[in-house]
Amino acid sequence: MSNGIVIFEDDEKVAILTGIKRPSSNPKTGAMLQLSTIVKAVDPVTAHKTNQDKLICGECIHRKNSSCYVNLGQSVLQMYRAYKNGSYTKLDFNNRAVYIQQLNELGKLALIRLGAYGDCSFIPNFILTELMRYSTGVTGYTHQFFTSEKDTHRAFMISAESKNEALQAHKLNRRTFRVTHDIDDLLDNEIVCPNMNNTKITCSNCLLCDGRKLGKNIVVQVHGVNKNKFKEIPIYKH
Repeated sequence: MSNGIVIFEDDEKVAILTGIKRPSSNPKTGAMLQLSTIVKAVDPVTAHKTNQDKLICGECIHRKNSSCYVNLGQSVLQMYRAYKNGSYTKLDFNNRAVYIQQLNELGKLALIRLGAYGDCSFIPNFILTELMRYSTGVTGYTHQFFTSEKDTHRAFMISAESKNEALQAHKLNRRTFRVTHDIDDLLDNEIVCPNMNNTKITCSNCLLCDGRKLGKNIVVQVHGVNKNKFKEIPIYKH
């Protein structure tokens, strides 16, 4: 079995679960399976330059402003090339019963990060549900809550880029993950991501960013190679 498995594919995009044989080396997330969505037709760098990454990122403000923390020329590009080279196993998409069983087995007793790259809201909800059915924990985020009528899975934290956006989501009983330049300016129901104060606390042993859980909303300081391009935005209408 390869280190990555294609769990979903259509004419425009591909969802790949990595970390199957070798756990992620990401020091913040810890050892979690990582689910990414990539554009099928072109590599991620070209997809961003030509606006085709809208297929897998939607109206995410970080896509529009090129402020995303993901370095497209590194691991995501390697993933795309591995997919094109046929290095990844594919699930049995033609037999629904077998397909569901395969998803269940992949996620069984695993920790899963939904959205290492791309927005997993563009993967059908039933696939995510079956992948998570027997998992021991998940984290997930979506930027689609404010910008579309998409039925976002309850496992996703709602990515908020301002306090106003966060408040809008809270009124609709959804928890938020807010990016900001000023982590000292918090709402009453927000806390700073625990990893920011203690790097021994990883996503894999924290798991607060499971949107299905009750609890505080999470705030993190803007980060990544493109962080200087980030600006807080006014609220979207839902």
